[in-house]
Amino acid sequence: MPANTLQRVPLAMDRTERFYRIDQLLHEQGVVSRHSFMKELEVSLATFKRDLEYMRDRFNAPIAWEAARALRFPVFGSTSRRPSHS
Repeated sequence: MPANTLQRVPLAMDRTERFYRIDQLLHEQGVVSRHSFMKELEVSLATFKRDLEYMRDRFNAPIAWEAARALRFPVFGSTSRRPSHS
């Protein structure tokens, strides 16, 4: 490889992008396994848990675990409250 060629390193998904992707996956599939989320988001279990806690605490996202270690919908559906930006 020539010395002046730059290698592009893929950037990790930032937190806001992960929130959006979690919401999107739940809206598309309804129930999503923890394994599927972690594979899609490319994060550790600890990061995934922190993201879910943040979404529940700050966005009042009605995220719930099912017995088979899956999340269920809705996250930001019509029955949930989004944070106000006042």
